Amino acid sequence: MPPPKFSYATSDFPYDESGTIWSDVLAQTNVSGRIVRESEKDSRASVSTYAFGPTTVSFWTMHRMHHERTRRDCTQKPIGDYAVIYVQEGSSELTQDERTVVIHPGDCIIINLEEPFSHSHTVSLRFIALHIPAGMVRCLIPSPEKISVTLLPKESDWVKALSAAMATLTPKRVDQPSFMQKIFFSHICSLLSLAIDPTEQLLKTHKSSMLHRFRISMRQHFHEPDFSPSKLAEEMKISTRTLYSIFSNAKSSFGHELLFTRIEQACRLLSDPRFDIKTMAEISQLIGFSRPSHFTTRFNKAMGMTPSAFRAKRQNNEQKPAHKTSV
Repeated sequence: MPPPKFSYATSDFPYDESGTIWSDVLAQTNVSGRIVRESEKDSRASVSTYAFGPTTVSFWTMHRMHHERTRRDCTQKPIGDYAVIYVQEGSSELTQDERTVVIHPGDCIIINLEEPFSHSHTVSLRFIALHIPAGMVRCLIPSPEKISVTLLPKESDWVKALSAAMATLTPKRVDQPSFMQKIFFSHICSLLSLAIDPTEQLLKTHKSSMLHRFRISMRQHFHEPDFSPSKLAEEMKISTRTLYSIFSNAKSSFGHELLFTRIEQACRLLSDPRFDIKTMAEISQLIGFSRPSHFTTRFNKAMGMTPSAFRAKRQNNEQKPAHKTSV
């Protein structure tokens, strides 16, 4: 089993110290805020956080506590993440933007950590929290802030698949090569995107849902060197003028979105040791660049290093021993 990035349990410290230390722990997990313990004798908590692909996953237990992240907390210690939460045991109440929901075992919910929220639980609660960068979430879901702290419907097959994937996350499960972690992380992100039906009333903003469809299409066609705005417009059954207008309103462009998708896929391939047998020219071809030199230039500009240097850095990191950090 891999060592956690850090771990903490209130039982490791005297009661009069544990509350202060727990607040510090929350700050380290990027969810700093005010803690109120319901019982001097029976309030307890623990967390273990592990590196997982490009982000982190935390395994939490809490009992009889109230956690509030205020606007001041968000300003002083901003977070650029959303969290996908899967409840394993117990129930609790989450509130954000005047929306309140009670979550139970088996529930999946996403929460915008960029905004204030409160979390109360008077019984023992055990849950998994997977952090996803906000920029990535906005590429998966047209308007994620509108579905933050909204229960995903359990009857949906995609939500069932997402919940099943989250349920398999354990400390032992994250003990995988980094490329396997990234593949599984991408799998969860894909399920999250599919679990949020863009035809739902919450996501009926036409232009944002169209942009979402554009990005899905680009993920399907990024490997085609001749993929163009006209081909995308034809697939979407809209005019190229409308397509350009939707991109413009989102302060983006076809070229920017396609390049982002290709660089993202390049990072995935260069992070996977199974693709080390591929030359840079072959990687370039796999992601839709017709000229390897163009791929190298674009990748270097986006990532601050060449594709070869990116692969070499990953290979060097894999040879380094893991270190445990704890509170």
